[in-house]
Amino acid sequence: MSIRASCWLTGSALLVLASAAPLWAQQLQARDPAISPDGRYLAFQGIEGGRANLYLHDFETGDLALLTSTDALEGGPAWSPDGESIAFYSNRDGNFDIYTVRMDGTELRRRTDDAAMDLMPSWLSADDLLYVSNRNGDQLRLLHLDSGADELLSVEVEHHNRATLSPSGKELSVGLKRGDDWDLAILDLDGGIKRVLDAGPDRAGSGAWSPDGQTLVYPSRQTGDWDLYSVPAAGGTPVRLTSDPGRELDPTWTVDGGWILFTSNRSGIFRLYRMRPDGSELGPLPVGDDGAR
Repeated sequence: MSIRASCWLTGSALLVLASAAPLWAQQLQARDPAISPDGRYLAFQGIEGGRANLYLHDFETGDLALLTSTDALEGGPAWSPDGESIAFYSNRDGNFDIYTVRMDGTELRRRTDDAAMDLMPSWLSADDLLYVSNRNGDQLRLLHLDSGADELLSVEVEHHNRATLSPSGKELSVGLKRGDDWDLAILDLDGGIKRVLDAGPDRAGSGAWSPDGQTLVYPSRQTGDWDLYSVPAAGGTPVRLTSDPGRELDPTWTVDGGWILFTSNRSGIFRLYRMRPDGSELGPLPVGDDGAR
């Protein structure tokens, strides 16, 4: 049965899915998990039937809601600092651009409009969005929501992954491609490289900051498979957390730092998983279980 077979329109713009089975028991593929600042909600990209839309899961009630419903490809959800809005990318209007929407599904707004591909937004502040664009070459750009001003914030590299702000608000973590190497790098807020935490032809992806700002978890294929690693934010030796022939991607931390959520196709399709920061207790994300918060 399709996940959309049992849904109704609530008083808001959300489609709430009734009697949702655990996500790992459905054929809905999941990518890009993002936990709300208060730890209650999980936004993620759900892929089903050739479409990719945004979903919201409420850890307290177990409800699963469809935040966007189009025939387009939408993903990369990122919560605003106040937890009221979500930024994401979509090609619903033809090009891949950046959009924002309230968490109840209202106030959908297109934020960029360019022939290039604008992807992977993240919040620098309540009024400022970072995103990756391939306009005039690959760039990291800064969008000021209040004025609409859009500016380049980038080092000269061949490719960027999503940039994420540190808990201190003073640094950015980003995956960079320079020549044959993919680096996990720390940038200052002007886009300059401060230090490189991992480098090599092993394709290090963007890092997820621990809530205390001391550790980054990131995907890398140092051994040939995409696994997750942790590394001190100040620099140090990376530690491998997962070991599976599948692809382990999209790490994010719970707000208390007790769990790392991620996606993996170890079962054949991409689903949501969780593990402790040392890689222990790895298993499917228990949807509706307060222990995942």
